[in-house]
Amino acid sequence: MWEIADGRLTAHVSASQITDIYYFLTKKFSQAESIRVISDLIGSIQVIGVDKSTIEAAIASGMTDFEDAVQAAAAKDFDIDNGT
Repeated sequence: MWEIADGRLTAHVSASQITDIYYFLTKKFSQAESIRVISDLIGSIQVIGVDKSTIEAAIASGMTDFEDAVQAAAAKDFDIDNGT
């Protein structure tokens, strides 16, 4: 199986997903532990930005799931292929 750690795959998440992950982590772990997990996570993934134009593209996309639309628009902004 391919893993991010072996360098054959690159994971991309939007900056907004990092704050979502942090929110859920703090429901179970302390703030310090949550920050440690986030620090470890961003060491092995690419974090891509979300700005006004990304949100506008998500709105214009017609996708029914707004969160998915933001992720798709962010991926398009950074020319990330979904592998299909």
